[in-house]
Amino acid sequence: MKKLHAFTLMELMIGMIIGSIVVGMCYSGYSLILGQYGNYKKTKQQVNENMRLHTALSSDFKRSEQVEYREGQLLITLDSSVIGYNFSPALITRTDHEMTDTFHIEAKELKPGFLNNNAGSAIITGLSFNADILGETAPFYYSKNYSAAFFMQHSIQTKNGN
Repeated sequence: MKKLHAFTLMELMIGMIIGSIVVGMCYSGYSLILGQYGNYKKTKQQVNENMRLHTALSSDFKRSEQVEYREGQLLITLDSSVIGYNFSPALITRTDHEMTDTFHIEAKELKPGFLNNNAGSAIITGLSFNADILGETAPFYYSKNYSAAFFMQHSIQTKNGN
């Protein structure tokens, strides 16, 4: 009868222990990388959302004919349409025709800069607010430069009481 070459029970146990240690290290590394990816994804989403808001507001202010602020709502008049921004405690919404964009950004210390520093006027020349981005407060500032013709027309309307 031939003798079979096989592993002893002790050799199998040592192999299983070493295999368990390797699998445990791989799992720890995987869970660490997965956690880092989750943090990266969350950070990227917050930065992306802030960039989208900044791009939209900058573009709208630049293209606008007139910017008004009334009771927490920003109204931007373009050639043939009005874009509305609503500033609520936990988010900012942008409404353009039938499309609404929602930005999960909390605008703090919202300060409109009224035309001629007159808070009775709804027309503004600038808007500033702060928002928390990744745990830090970031300032946002947007301004509107009006033409001389707009100022003349506005002053005539103001004198006539319109």
